[in-house]
Amino acid sequence: FRELVESFEFFALARKHARAKVVADLCGGHGLVAVLFAMFERKVERALVLDSSRPASFDRILLAAEEAAPWTAGRIEYIEAKLKTAAQNIPCDAGLIAVHACGAKTDRVLELAIANHMPVAVMPCCHPVSTSKAPPALKKALAHLAVDVDRTYQLEASNFHVHWTSVSERITRMNRVILARPRSVPAAT
Repeated sequence: FRELVESFEFFALARKHARAKVVADLCGGHGLVAVLFAMFERKVERALVLDSSRPASFDRILLAAEEAAPWTAGRIEYIEAKLKTAAQNIPCDAGLIAVHACGAKTDRVLELAIANHMPVAVMPCCHPVSTSKAPPALKKALAHLAVDVDRTYQLEASNFHVHWTSVSERITRMNRVILARPRSVPAAT
């Protein structure tokens, strides 16, 4: 139940920041966030879920979505692949999303967004403090917060506008959401 509520909350926060004709849910697991984009964002023509293995729950979610929102039929695709292949599997003009892409996987998602100047929304978890490029003083004083501060600096230095928000802590303690859009792309309305 927690993942259901978490997915809806993340979607509500990310929908205007990561919206594009194609939205890619990286490390997407059950794919509910991508399905929500296909259901509620009519401008989203395709919703892709990329993860190393497709769980049976995705097929149940897909069937329920197609029954409740027939316009989603044929617009949602699951790509069974490792995150390192995302650049070959995801169009370079997609909006990227990632909910709890574990540790350095969040950094890979952000690197893909930076490399292709793509809008991105992530809710990080398992912060890789020891491998972060954040200054040691910040890592010591702020622990996992230093990792997200460093991520924000990297995005800002790459000409992204960054905004932090969060889902309710009652849903998850790993609740920070980082929203970033390339400065040259106006925010969606």
